[in-house]
Amino acid sequence: CEIREPKAYSIEVKDLVSGDFSGSLEVEFFSKRPLVFAYPATSINLYGPLFSTLVHTAERTYNDLEDRKKNSATNVAESGFNLIFQENVEPFLTLINGNEPAPPHCTLTAIERDGKEQEALLEAPTEPYGMRWIFPGAMLKAEQELECAKVESSLVGVYPRLVVGNRMKDGSAYSITHSYYDCSAATDESNYWIEEQEKWHAATLMIPLYGGKDHFTRATFYPIYSPSTFSIDVEFYDMSGTLKKTVKDALTIQAPLKKFLQLDLSEEFSTARLIARSTTRIPARIKLGYDIGRVGGALPCNICTNLQPFIPSWDEKPFTFKWCPVLEHHEAKADVWVCNSSQHKTYTRQAEVQLTFYREKDSKTLQRTVSLPPHGSVRIRREEDGELQEFFGGRPGWMTATSSNPHILTYTFIETASGNFGGDHGF
Repeated sequence: CEIREPKAYSIEVKDLVSGDFSGSLEVEFFSKRPLVFAYPATSINLYGPLFSTLVHTAERTYNDLEDRKKNSATNVAESGFNLIFQENVEPFLTLINGNEPAPPHCTLTAIERDGKEQEALLEAPTEPYGMRWIFPGAMLKAEQELECAKVESSLVGVYPRLVVGNRMKDGSAYSITHSYYDCSAATDESNYWIEEQEKWHAATLMIPLYGGKDHFTRATFYPIYSPSTFSIDVEFYDMSGTLKKTVKDALTIQAPLKKFLQLDLSEEFSTARLIARSTTRIPARIKLGYDIGRVGGALPCNICTNLQPFIPSWDEKPFTFKWCPVLEHHEAKADVWVCNSSQHKTYTRQAEVQLTFYREKDSKTLQRTVSLPPHGSVRIRREEDGELQEFFGGRPGWMTATSSNPHILTYTFIETASGNFGGDHGF
């Protein structure tokens, strides 16, 4: 595949292999100039008749010795994902080795609702590029009480961002996400952000809400944070950026946590802004699970995202560039969101955003301009947009968002007719 022009490209694995294949795939990009992460943009879209799910990162072999030295200096467990045990649903992990032999075992620590732990020894791939499916339910007790896990990896020569998730036990549907560092023992100076300033919140994140009687939205905080104490406030907004409700101290986190904590955000509002507040320095990494699903549906999404720490110099950025995929599935509801929100305690900045849509067919683009007030959002529903439907021609594509305002965010979601939900944050 040669990438010579800006448009959407796809690699269908079913076209590369034959029969019932299970294994690993390495995609390598070659360029005469250094590529900045993640350009070209890539997402993994796993789909079938009943589902469509995606994730933006996975394990990768190191580019060179410098990359390996920099990113393997500290070896910590991978965590930050949900375990769902139901009659027809089970969690899974994937382990893919790097390009050299590895020890045969990894350790999984599953965390129960009350903070108790269970350990299991996992059979890891030893051969280069070897892959293993792991189903924790087969080796753990009290499944209904287990909520999250940590994996101490023995994999060699690979950046250990595991593809994990939950699936229907019969294999008819999957929901995938990626793991993240367990920083609960990380206390170096670099693991904490600078002190909160008068005009800025320590860290915030604005997320779209799916609520009412049909859907739920939750924020899940895992036992992976550097030792600290901080609170989470929540502000609820409508699409025009009008503040509708505030909840102070919705959650208090005293890290290191023993179990995960969850906020139910299933309100009849458009968006929620999560605000980290503390009298001391907060962790530099406050990763959370952003979970959306249909009430009574099979599989929710479990997006790995994080609260964005305040960076005063961002206000001086003259330009920002964001992107996300626009998904397609038979009789599905596919949305993309663009939000304008920042870490300012008083935010007053408008955002003029240029949206450009790209398709696979050719390099033709479709452009639109949206104006977003402070804390305002726009939701583009693909199935209700005749112009976009015609433009994409029944195939997935990409959307970019550019603005002179550096504080815009993008998200992409897809809900299939069977009730399975997929989603991811943009970049």
